[in-house]
Amino acid sequence: MVRMRGLLLPCAAAWQSLGAPDFLALRDGQKDFSDLPCLEDGLEPLDAEWAQRPFVLRKCRGLLDRQADLEREALLEAVSGTQQEVRVGYSWSIAQNRGEGPRKMPLEDYLRHEMQTGLYDGETFLEPKYAFDMGLKLPGMPGREAIPKAIRDWNASSFSADQAVTLQMLGAARSAVGWHSHGASVQMTIFGRKRWFLYPRGQYPWGDGPGGGFSLTDWLQLVYPTLPEEQRPLECVVEAGDVVYVPDGWYHAVVNLADTVAAPGCHLEVSFQSPQMALEPQEAFKAMSLQMVQGLWQEHPDQVKEIAEAAAAYLDQGLTNDLHARRVLFYCLMQMDPDKADKVILEGVARDPFHVPLQFELATWLAARAKEDDASALRRIRQLLPQWEPQLIANLRNQKAMWILNKFHRALGDEQTADRYFDRLVELNEKGIDR
Repeated sequence: MVRMRGLLLPCAAAWQSLGAPDFLALRDGQKDFSDLPCLEDGLEPLDAEWAQRPFVLRKCRGLLDRQADLEREALLEAVSGTQQEVRVGYSWSIAQNRGEGPRKMPLEDYLRHEMQTGLYDGETFLEPKYAFDMGLKLPGMPGREAIPKAIRDWNASSFSADQAVTLQMLGAARSAVGWHSHGASVQMTIFGRKRWFLYPRGQYPWGDGPGGGFSLTDWLQLVYPTLPEEQRPLECVVEAGDVVYVPDGWYHAVVNLADTVAAPGCHLEVSFQSPQMALEPQEAFKAMSLQMVQGLWQEHPDQVKEIAEAAAAYLDQGLTNDLHARRVLFYCLMQMDPDKADKVILEGVARDPFHVPLQFELATWLAARAKEDDASALRRIRQLLPQWEPQLIANLRNQKAMWILNKFHRALGDEQTADRYFDRLVELNEKGIDR
């Protein structure tokens, strides 16, 4: 362990010498597994019902035939001396940036040096940079014509040239993209080995999902081991030449594992995504903010009551993914019935104790009231701190978690502990760990 500004963090050896650790590479001791149907390339067109099911097409010959032209040295030769740039990021920042790396850098620098470098927290290696770019056009990469006929014939409109969003991805082992969802997609792996995680439409990854933002490596170490079998994601491992189809609206995340092909340390993929995504059942609640509800309460209180009734009715259905409706009901009850408001959040936290954004909603309200010496808010903070602190401390790379601990300890008069969490919050911001 290494101590950092009063906080203990796990210590890891240099990542380059270890490859993908077991928590990334193995499931129950196995390195090869798939919960998805695995089909052979060259199938006759699939029935359109497959549009709602994820699956893998194995060893697509058209992808494997391209490897010679897309090896790392061939790419370096093609981009050497050019001004071409690429967008890079980490698993959480790519998800937060709507599916692209937030930072640009020269592609040649990335291929020569930066692909093998990454972000550390003290002595703990987090992730290498992952090139994830909608504008990247590497020479020799497959286009939409490479989408297998089995998919293309029943989903042609979604993946047509004037519709589909094209993403090219390039990264080293342990690079990853965190939990996100979008329209139906087809991802083709030219080089590398990848582990996929998926939740069906209408479900979300525990501890993450709407408003989450875990790094995938942290999620796999903190949240994943606590999940009972029925709450775990579907998973599969794919290799060079494999194609994964992901239906519309399915949450998914991916990590690159140790390479097994002729491009040492290099994972290369292309993805085609449909821009069409069906609305969520909670769509009406997604855009509602606290400020919007507060404004309505001043001018049209009856509308706030109607919104609260609709949100409560949604929660009564007992659906897995209810975070937007729960948040909006909390906003409404803050105006209508403050004594009941916190119970809405606490029910959600009891079900998903690692979902920090849900805790943050209540903590922000309690901290503001405690600052005004509200006795009931101070009592609630005193009650919640020992319940929440173990998960929040475990989530030391989440800025909202550190904010909650800082504000709660300060409200209870423990300035020294509050300052330690504030220092950690500043440190995360300076490092760019901005979850």
